[in-house]
Amino acid sequence: EGTKAVEVSATAPRGRFRLSVHEGGLMLESKKGERLVLLEGCADHVVFFPKPEDCRTKGTAGARGKKGAKPSRPGNLVLIVLKGEADSGGRPVVFREKKIKQVCFQLPVAEIESTCENGSNETTNDTDDRWVELVTSSLGVDPKNVARVYNPAHLPRKRKRDRVAPWAFRSDDSLDGSSTTAGGMPFVRCYSGVNDGALYPLEEGLLFYKPAEFVRRSRLHSISCGRGTGSSGGSKYVDLVATLEGDDGD
Repeated sequence: EGTKAVEVSATAPRGRFRLSVHEGGLMLESKKGERLVLLEGCADHVVFFPKPEDCRTKGTAGARGKKGAKPSRPGNLVLIVLKGEADSGGRPVVFREKKIKQVCFQLPVAEIESTCENGSNETTNDTDDRWVELVTSSLGVDPKNVARVYNPAHLPRKRKRDRVAPWAFRSDDSLDGSSTTAGGMPFVRCYSGVNDGALYPLEEGLLFYKPAEFVRRSRLHSISCGRGTGSSGGSKYVDLVATLEGDDGD
């Protein structure tokens, strides 16, 4: 048996799906009936993290604006990095006739109470904690291969001391200029070519968004930073070059 299906928005593969969590894996089904099945043991790493824009707000009032209504807030994104064919027994995950290397979608929050019917830890009331437990236990992921970025906007004050990341940046360099002095952000703005996004430096590796990409620590051969002589020279940006194991003979 599995949990009640809930609708999620995915960026990889892109689309809206109905997500159901089962004892031996996850299933995402599109409105056209296309099914993406992630069986237990298929995931190499799982990363839970908030979107950069969601770190600057504590949510809005309830849908009907009733007094005392709990504020709504977006759920975290979950990035499921799949094992390579050599590590998965030669059984790649295929969707829409294409092999996929990762799955990324945003977890719901309001529906969590109706989805945690089986396999959940009823001792915790934290919806994010319960989603982490559901997804990782369903996929059978080793806890050491699970990374989590906490949202500073939603972290209870009494738990901030225990959960504050060692990398808490003073500014996220908001594009609209409205949050240039916001503190405690778990990411920094970055860009590559014409694409801009965010970098989350984690103990487990480097997480980039958008699009989402995770480079586990064991793959990092070297990292160099400095102000170059190119377009970023003399500006507020710092050039970062990460060399991975296997790149150019390393």
